[in-house]
Amino acid sequence: MGYSVQNLFYIKPFHGTYPLLIAPGILPALRGESDEPENAKKWEQGHLSPNLSGTHYRTLPRVQKSAARAFHEIEAIRNNWFARALEGQINSLLFERLAKSKDKTRPV
Repeated sequence: MGYSVQNLFYIKPFHGTYPLLIAPGILPALRGESDEPENAKKWEQGHLSPNLSGTHYRTLPRVQKSAARAFHEIEAIRNNWFARALEGQINSLLFERLAKSKDKTRPV
């Protein structure tokens, strides 16, 4: 029915990371029935952003720590990262490097 094995492989971690997407107001908005102005709701971490693609959301669930995932999600939106740039920043451990550089009490 349109769901390949590969798509199902990506859907499970996505749903585990973003389980509350189907909430009151979401389905009517998707159908164009929302009575709120278009940009009335501000984006919140853990919700879908129109600035990120499906490839971004396929990459983000791979980040195990929720704080690191939130950081990468916010930075990808703020800096207009393409999905490939997001993946590169995750693979280069950007979050961990920045956290370590801010924690001066840690031995090097």
